[in-house]
Amino acid sequence: NRKLRKNDVFAIKNNFEPCDVILERKDCLPTNKFIPEFWTHSAIYIGNLKQINDFFEGLPLLSGLNPGQYIHKHYPAVFRKLLVTKDPIIESVTKTGVTISPVKTVLEVDYFALLRTNLSKEDKFLALLKAFEYYKLPYDFEFDLTETEAVFCSALVYKSLIPSSVKDGISIPLSTLLG
Repeated sequence: NRKLRKNDVFAIKNNFEPCDVILERKDCLPTNKFIPEFWTHSAIYIGNLKQINDFFEGLPLLSGLNPGQYIHKHYPAVFRKLLVTKDPIIESVTKTGVTISPVKTVLEVDYFALLRTNLSKEDKFLALLKAFEYYKLPYDFEFDLTETEAVFCSALVYKSLIPSSVKDGISIPLSTLLG
């Protein structure tokens, strides 16, 4: 059993920052046979409201609001979920689509990686806001990056972090797998 020990999970979790990308693999899942890459799931760490407020405090785009107030005003459903979720992440899962879950759900794994971008805090906040736009969309079983009404887990990360007209981002090379 390669699962992370509770002490390891606690140590890792204490080092997360908002907008960190989480990659995971659970060896026991039958879907691993159909996913041609090693990492089989991805998510974005949001952080609790205190972390969000501390990390993104004073950004000019907030127009005097604290980050939590900004999220409450523009993404009320996300805000309500952040109030009741411990150490929240945003992910897309087959059963519910894009959801906000406690980070512990992606730490009960055999393999785990945490990726931190070198984006500015403003660009990280904008990436989170972009992820929030997908909240409650269904899971995309077609794995089509051009789909706008559904999204799969790595598409959520990709679409949230790519550069746009309002933010810098991460250029992520794409390739076609299995057609």
